[in-house]
Amino acid sequence: MRHPTLLALLLLASACAQAQYQCRQPDGATRFQQTPCASGEAETALKLPARSAAPPPGTEARRAQLDELDRRVAVRKAIEAGQPLVSMSLAELDLALGRAEEVQSGQQVGGHYEHRFYSRNGRQYAVTTQNGVVTAVQERALPPTERAKPCASAREIRDLEIEISKIANRDNARLQADLQRRLAEARACR
Repeated sequence: MRHPTLLALLLLASACAQAQYQCRQPDGATRFQQTPCASGEAETALKLPARSAAPPPGTEARRAQLDELDRRVAVRKAIEAGQPLVSMSLAELDLALGRAEEVQSGQQVGGHYEHRFYSRNGRQYAVTTQNGVVTAVQERALPPTERAKPCASAREIRDLEIEISKIANRDNARLQADLQRRLAEARACR
């Protein structure tokens, strides 16, 4: 160290800043202050625990809970948008994109992996999963000639079921027949 005296003064100053004094005045009143008591007052030095820079206990656990909550919100938004997201489970991926058109799987040192391929809404997705969790997503636009009709996702099937059950749609036989046909096709594709 170049300046050991300066370091000692800084440490002493921080130690003094932590000191607290209880001063009893001649009339019996009690005061608390950070400086020593004036002459004529009874002084009691209070020993307070030093403040630590470490976070309070449980902070890491709370941070982990907040991170998990943020992940769940992001996954829910991705499912609603029909988009894959890194950290999704296979069940969440199926909710977002439906059944994969092609699956390639194998074993690695890290465990079981799968490459899943989807074509949805004019886009092609290559999703890599390892041990049931999405680890990578690649996306590209499909040329108009390659665009195939994709399988409906679980959300789209649920939306069709809701449309069928709406009171306003129950008396429209033509609409009911169309919705029933679309629902049957969607279920058969999955």
